[in-house]
Amino acid sequence: MLADPAPDVEILDFNERGTVLAVRPYCHTDHYWQVFFDTNKLIAFTFGEAGYSPPFTIEQKKPDEAGPGAIAGDMLTVRIEP
Repeated sequence: MLADPAPDVEILDFNERGTVLAVRPYCHTDHYWQVFFDTNKLIAFTFGEAGYSPPFTIEQKKPDEAGPGAIAGDMLTVRIEP
């Protein structure tokens, strides 16, 4: 990774799953993929150490969408892990 220019870290969006960041470290094209994967690993590690879990989705399905055997009035909650 190059020290100059310094990496860019910007907020791209706030949405229902969390904050979307743009992290742009600069490097020589020969090292692009290694820097890309190392940056993602470092972000995941740093956020994990700080107690931020990866986002997940919770869906609630109506009984007619819950499949066979569902009882009227039952709601099925599905947690989808990343």
